[in-house]
Amino acid sequence: MRPDDASDPLLRAMAHLPALTSDATRDARVRARCHAALAARRPQRVAVDKRRRRVRGLGPACVGLLCALYLVSVIGEALRLGSF
Repeated sequence: MRPDDASDPLLRAMAHLPALTSDATRDARVRARCHAALAARRPQRVAVDKRRRRVRGLGPACVGLLCALYLVSVIGEALRLGSF
């Protein structure tokens, strides 16, 4: 506390409040509910992740295919122009 805080009645009243302590049984119940909720979401999330991976790989595959087609057309044009 700063020296000017000593005159604040709200801070003086709060100084007399007891410290909070956690209840071990309540903590265990909350932890169990959280773990159950996370476990229930896991299979759904795994299925979504697999779909995302497939869709995510589709873009680079299309770009690679377009690059290969472009390269084939460039080589074909070079051969056509070089055969004069």
